[in-house]
Amino acid sequence: MNNLQLKMSFIGESGQREEWEGRLTIEKDRFATVVHPAPERKEVHLRRWANVHIAEIPASGEPRANRTEESPLTGQELIADRLDDGAWTYQFASDAVEEEKKKLLSELDRVEAGAASFYAGHKLVEGESWQVPADALVRWFGDEVDGYAGDINVRVDRTETLQNHECAVLVVSFKAAGKMHDPDGQTLDMEMDAAGEIWRATTIDEDLKVEIHGSVTLKAAVPAREILLTIVGPLVITEDRKIRL
Repeated sequence: MNNLQLKMSFIGESGQREEWEGRLTIEKDRFATVVHPAPERKEVHLRRWANVHIAEIPASGEPRANRTEESPLTGQELIADRLDDGAWTYQFASDAVEEEKKKLLSELDRVEAGAASFYAGHKLVEGESWQVPADALVRWFGDEVDGYAGDINVRVDRTETLQNHECAVLVVSFKAAGKMHDPDGQTLDMEMDAAGEIWRATTIDEDLKVEIHGSVTLKAAVPAREILLTIVGPLVITEDRKIRL
């Protein structure tokens, strides 16, 4: 979510309602290298696992705020085993890891379960279509969003070769709502409308590429201070996996 338009209305110190406008960027920065020593096991090195927030509100008199929140998982080495439903469950490669960090792996498990639910019970035959519950969007938003409502529509459009792998190209669209929790503890009502494609390598059961574009609207109200906040702008979801054999 890059270069979102922010509008905030509130009662100022003078007792008069004020209107502020600005720009906001919310991004998930994820990069990992993965090795498969066996088909049902992978070794994952999380090179970068961070959330980036950039806010600029000229009328506030504050300088542009750039906040990068590095997850404690950044730099960690993990082992994942495939479950019967196609999802993966994670553990640390080393036993010498604090208990607090181990709790963070539950989010990765939910992300993997959300991704696997896109394909459960489907052979990915051209022309096949189905719906996926909106909570599968956890694969892209993690624990920052919950309370999903809506559906994800999926259709196998064609086959293409990507990185020498035969891929089912899935057309994906969704109109969904949820609750986003920002780093300051504020909960915002979230509405999304997006569509795009997923390239699914059928012989290795991996998504090699994801390109989804759409729009997002975030709204919040703080009655005690009569604050109304609206954020509107583009939603972009991209994934790119390079396979080396």
